[in-house]
Amino acid sequence: MAGVDPRPDGVAAFARQRSALLDYCADLTDAQWYADSAAAGWRVHDVVAHLAASCRVLFSPAAVTVMTTRDIERANDTLVDPRRDWPRERVLAEYRRWSRAVLRFAAVVTRTPLRALPTRVGELGTFRMGVAVPGALVFDHHTHLHHDIAPVVGKPAPEIDADTMAVVVQWMLAVLGNQLKAAPPRWLTGPVVLELHGAGGGRWRIHPDGAVTRDAGGEPVGTVRGPVAGFPAWGTTRTPWRQAGLELTGDSGQLERLLDAINIV
Repeated sequence: MAGVDPRPDGVAAFARQRSALLDYCADLTDAQWYADSAAAGWRVHDVVAHLAASCRVLFSPAAVTVMTTRDIERANDTLVDPRRDWPRERVLAEYRRWSRAVLRFAAVVTRTPLRALPTRVGELGTFRMGVAVPGALVFDHHTHLHHDIAPVVGKPAPEIDADTMAVVVQWMLAVLGNQLKAAPPRWLTGPVVLELHGAGGGRWRIHPDGAVTRDAGGEPVGTVRGPVAGFPAWGTTRTPWRQAGLELTGDSGQLERLLDAINIV
């Protein structure tokens, strides 16, 4: 189970992401709303429908499918497909209602022992509920709005605050830790430092056994440095890491092999 300590305020971050998405969508023209997004096979309409469905599914029997699937992206498509022909206002109404419910639920989770409950999210692995419930949704909202919607509609994305970015990074590293533990990079001869600079960033170590921990010093085999704002793009392979302006120091062969293996869903 991923063991990243849940220090950022995920509930507040989700509240901000919810407001940002609603405000952003309110000003979209029909041409922008129905434009193809940067998410393959989805229009902007479908991306917002996905976010609405992701909120609603937590309160429906379909949650079991999301928890047990071996293909989370296909499960997402299955939820979006019935909503493709919905009117715009129906999609937004569903999003308003169920994102509000998630906000209330997340607040309860993070204040009670529920936050420590192991929760499975398909093939992504098992996480503490206090990390998964706000974290996965904050990551999804941020990444879709900033990297799949804004670039294609020509409207600037909202500014990124440090706490939201910290929640996004926390979730991404929790997923990465599970992925690497399932297929450990034992060919690494030592830990690799990941340094993400900017508000919400930090320094972490990726170990040969797949563990991802806070950097506690010591000599690594190399360091990967880059802006934290770019991590959601290259960490999900939306942008090839070689085009992301990363700085590699140390054993370039091992660093490149590790970066080639990273694809956070």
